[in-house]
Amino acid sequence: MYALRVLRSHGLSEQSFKDVFQATVVGKLLYCVGLPAWSGFCSAADCTRLNSFLRRCDKPGYMEKHYVDISTMFQEADDALLRTILSNRSRPLHVFV
Repeated sequence: MYALRVLRSHGLSEQSFKDVFQATVVGKLLYCVGLPAWSGFCSAADCTRLNSFLRRCDKPGYMEKHYVDISTMFQEADDALLRTILSNRSRPLHVFV
């Protein structure tokens, strides 16, 4: 969070700041925790902590869109992965779908 404040203090535009936050913080959050293989293993306490973190980031305006529940982010990541898999014609099981 310190690095984000430094970027903002050095005059990074609002949209660029939100893009950096989305690419770094939310991207890492979804990559590390929200992978489809691991999102089901998050306990309710883990989801509560992640939601609390996202709420704190939404207050100063770090996020592009307003606070979204972490389970919604997990679901969106799962849906995007499934769409990517289904649209890939070179996968071996494409003939069966």
